[in-house]
Amino acid sequence: MWIKRDAYITLVSRVASLEATGAAQERLIERLNASLTRAYIIRDAERKRSDTAIDRMLNVHHLPAVTPPDKITLDEISGLFEESPDEVAALQKTIEERGIEEVLLDEVP
Repeated sequence: MWIKRDAYITLVSRVASLEATGAAQERLIERLNASLTRAYIIRDAERKRSDTAIDRMLNVHHLPAVTPPDKITLDEISGLFEESPDEVAALQKTIEERGIEEVLLDEVP
């Protein structure tokens, strides 16, 4: 089947126009998704700020906080109890010099 040259040129230009429109719409969708992600981050920060403000206001009136505390992961908890070998060695040296009772009953520098 043959198609007239003018009809073919019209169809090709329409396809090119639709492809350009589709690419522009994809870029618009990407920009909107990025804006939405930023809006979610801002919303979460504002919610945390307002919850903290409400909890502080309640604490002024000696009432308990209404927002639950942030959940702490196991890695964060175990990181609190890590000991450095230098501190352990310094503590052992202090125990040897002053005695364990003095170290336990006194503040260690």
